[in-house]
Amino acid sequence: MKKHPSPELSRLVDATKLNRDYTITPTDAERAAIAKRLGLLALDALSAELRLSAGHGGQVRVKGKLTASVAQSCVVSLEPVPEVVEEEIEAIFSDEADENAEPNWDDDTDAPEPIVNGKIDLGELVVQHLSLGLNPYPRKEGVEFQGFDDEKR
Repeated sequence: MKKHPSPELSRLVDATKLNRDYTITPTDAERAAIAKRLGLLALDALSAELRLSAGHGGQVRVKGKLTASVAQSCVVSLEPVPEVVEEEIEAIFSDEADENAEPNWDDDTDAPEPIVNGKIDLGELVVQHLSLGLNPYPRKEGVEFQGFDDEKR
């Protein structure tokens, strides 16, 4: 069995407690650790509103939204680029999911995430969705790439 590193933001909830709302807000230390993991200059705010409900065949559906205030490095000037990230969250969890299973790249549907010891980690789910919502090429407004000067190389 693979040993996973401890998540920077862990909020374990009972997978049997359905039709409940959860608010996930990290501490300052957790935000700093998340910023380090995701390569952010800053993570000034992060909050998620999530709801657990029953899915098909005993699965658990997690649905909600996260909002974050981040600062990333401009890909051209390396100056801070502040941005507000808003990301929809939707995931399916199952007792029968295999956390060691290889992804099926031919299938467009996401495989269910595993329910581990009857728990779902909403904190890690939020961090994963935050990473998906980040701009992969942040650029400070008005900054243009000037190209390379081959004579100076």
